[in-house]
Amino acid sequence: MNKRNYRGFTLVEMLAAMIIAVVVSSLTYQIIGNMAEIYRYISARNKLTSTIRQVNDRLIFEMRQAVSITSATSQAFEFTTPGGNTVRYEISGNQLLRQLNGGTSRVLIPAINLNSTGSGFAYFNSSLDAETDTGLITSLTVTLNLVAGSETYVLVQNIFLENRRGV
Repeated sequence: MNKRNYRGFTLVEMLAAMIIAVVVSSLTYQIIGNMAEIYRYISARNKLTSTIRQVNDRLIFEMRQAVSITSATSQAFEFTTPGGNTVRYEISGNQLLRQLNGGTSRVLIPAINLNSTGSGFAYFNSSLDAETDTGLITSLTVTLNLVAGSETYVLVQNIFLENRRGV
């Protein structure tokens, strides 16, 4: 009988190929998992950045117009605009809220993105000394401790009340 020369893979070659495939697929899985985590982190940060830009623009625009100040505490600032609207910004329950003319408060920054510890309002007179008398306030500083995932950011905004310069 003739010996035939069978072509094919040996058991050792098959095991080596399987081991290489397992190593490559586990590395690929880890890379894809890391990329997904990075995507979630960047998305959360971008969403927070967008929210902060909108809130900051509104804060500056409205607060600069303050004609008279109704209430000025470390957690709330209420004032009247030239058009007669009463606007209230308040940090309550780890949220930044905005209320117009005593209506329903609207959440500007949700609790997931705001740490109320260290967040608040500080008030100053024309000589930039700390001020508690609402009749003498000409500027304020808004400090917000913002959270995106495990990252914490601090936004500090100094706002000069344009309509109260002569105070």
